[in-house]
Amino acid sequence: MPGYLRAIGVAMLAWGLLGVMLLRRSDSATAWGWVFAAGFLAGGIGLVLARRWGWPLALLEAVANLGVGIFEIVTGRANPALATVILQLVPSGLAMWGLFTPRSLAWLRARPPEVGPAGA
Repeated sequence: MPGYLRAIGVAMLAWGLLGVMLLRRSDSATAWGWVFAAGFLAGGIGLVLARRWGWPLALLEAVANLGVGIFEIVTGRANPALATVILQLVPSGLAMWGLFTPRSLAWLRARPPEVGPAGA
């Protein structure tokens, strides 16, 4: 597994923990906010533990975060727009770039080793 995928996983864990802390303090926390935070945590754990199931979760979170950031900028909900670009679009774009590098895709496609019977 490429080391930068673990770095993406650590960043996703940090982002998810930050989201949980902010949502716990917020009076206007929504169910979608909790879903995003849980997704970031799950994808981050998967990548940090080098599990292949973490890759699609990380991709789903990066695409969703990118979509939300673009939606907020287009509709004028981003306040200020530069913060949305820095906090949503740039990290999501970098995560997607890291997920689609040839080394990352080769790791994702690799078959796990066959486990034989005990004592063989």
